[in-house]
Amino acid sequence: MNNVFTIVPIVVFLAAGYAAPIVYRWYRRGLAPLVLASTAMCVVSTLWVVLQVAREGPQRYFMGGWPPPWGIEIWVDSRAALGGITLTVVALLVLVYALKDSYTELQDSVVGRYFALIMILLASMYSVIVAADLFNLFVLVELTSLTACGIIAVKGDKLATEASFRYLILGALGSGAILMAVALLYMVTGHLNMALAGEEITTAVLNYPRVVYAALGFLLLGMGIKAALFPLHLWLPDAHSSGPTTASALLSGLVVKVFILSLWRIFDLVFGMGLLEAVPARQLLLALGTLGTLAGSLLALGQRDIKRLLAYSTVANIGYIFLGLGLGTPRALAGAALHIIYHAIMKSGLFLTAGAMAQVAGTRDVHNFSGLGQRLPLTLAAFGVGALGMVGIPPFSGFVSKWYLTLGALDAGQPFYVLVILVASLLSGLYYFPILISAFFGEWSEDKSAQEPHPMLLGPILLFALATVLLGLFPGPLLSLLGI
Repeated sequence: MNNVFTIVPIVVFLAAGYAAPIVYRWYRRGLAPLVLASTAMCVVSTLWVVLQVAREGPQRYFMGGWPPPWGIEIWVDSRAALGGITLTVVALLVLVYALKDSYTELQDSVVGRYFALIMILLASMYSVIVAADLFNLFVLVELTSLTACGIIAVKGDKLATEASFRYLILGALGSGAILMAVALLYMVTGHLNMALAGEEITTAVLNYPRVVYAALGFLLLGMGIKAALFPLHLWLPDAHSSGPTTASALLSGLVVKVFILSLWRIFDLVFGMGLLEAVPARQLLLALGTLGTLAGSLLALGQRDIKRLLAYSTVANIGYIFLGLGLGTPRALAGAALHIIYHAIMKSGLFLTAGAMAQVAGTRDVHNFSGLGQRLPLTLAAFGVGALGMVGIPPFSGFVSKWYLTLGALDAGQPFYVLVILVASLLSGLYYFPILISAFFGEWSEDKSAQEPHPMLLGPILLFALATVLLGLFPGPLLSLLGI
C-alpha cells in the first residue's frame, strides 16, 4: 500500500527547517507558531501511521510512484512506527522548552539558525527510521550527523566547537565504514533495496562469504560509532555536555537511538537472524553491551558535572539495548525496543531538568545542588521520577524494559546477563540517589534566591515525568504493537 502519511513528517520538518531562519529574521513572533504547528502536524501524522500499522501491518510508500528496484521505498513496521511517534512527541516537548531556553543560552542572532538545524535534524532522523534503501540510508545518516554537529557548535564557545569537531571527525570514520558496507553489499547482491538485498544474501554468503562478513563488520563499526556503543563512544560525553540543553536532550534521547533502529532494520531485512547466528556477531554485541553498561555506569560515578554524568549514563543505557539485540530472544528484543522508547523519554526529561537546575544554582556541579529540592520541589520531583526510571525502580517505565531484558536473558539460558543488568542498575543508583538525597535533605544557602522555572520550561519537564510513570504502569499498547 502506498501510504503518503509515512512521508508527511519528512516534508513538513524540512519545510519548517528552511522557513525558520527566514521567519525569525522578518517576524520573530512567527517562529514559535511555525515550529510548534509543524511538529504537532508531524505528531498527528505519525500517530495515524501507528494506528494503521496496528490494524493492517507494515506501511509502504514508493517515492515518485516508482517501486523497487528502480525507486526508493519507505517502509514503516511496528518498531519504525513506535520510533517515529517517540521522535515527534519528544521533539514537540523539547521544542516548547527550547523556545524559552534558547534566548538564555544562545545569542539572538543564531536562534533562527538553531531551530532550522533542529527541524532538519528531525527530518533526517525520521527518514533514517523509515528508510528501506541502503544508499539513501547512508545519505540520511550523514545528514543526521552533520546537523547534530551543528546544534552542538551553535553556542560558538571553545568547548562546543571542540566537541562538535571531535564528533565530526569520529562521525566521518563511522560514515566511511557504513559506505564501505553498502558498497560491499551492493557488489555481492546487486541491490540497494534492503528487502531485495536480503533475498540474495544467502547466495552471496555461499559465493563470497568473506565479502559479506566484511560488510557486516564495517556496518557494526560504523553504526557503533554513530550510536556511541562502548568503546566507540569517545565523542559522546563532550558532545552531549557542551551544547545547549535542548541539543543535549535531542542528542541523548533521540539521535543515538535512530542509528540503533536503522542497524536493527538492516539485521532484519538484509542479513537475517540466521546469518547473525552463524558468525560471532551476537557474541560481539553481548560483549560490547556488557562493557558499555558497566563502564558507562562506572564512568558516570566519577562525574561532578550533571550533564557529563547524564551523558555517561547514556553510554550505559545504549549497552542495555545492545544486550537485547545480542540475546536475540523475543522478550529480549521487546525489552530492547521498549528501552529505546523509554530511555528517549526519561533522558530527554532529565537533560531538560538538569538545565533548569543548573540555571537556578548557577552551576552544573552536582555538589552545589544541596537543598535545591526544597526550593524547586516540582522540578526536583520530575528529576527524581526520571532518575528512578533510569535505575529501574517499579512502577516507572525503566523497570518494564529492564524486566523484559532480564526475562529475555533467562529465555536464552544466559543468567550471567541478568547479573549484568542488576549490577549496572545498582551502579546507576549510586550516582542518581546522592543527588536526590542532597537536593531534598541538604541545606540551601539563605543568600541565594530560587524559584520554579518558567511554565514553558517546567511544563515539558513535568510531562516527561508523567510519561515515565504512565508508560511504566500501562506498557500494554506498546507490547501489543511489538507482538508481545
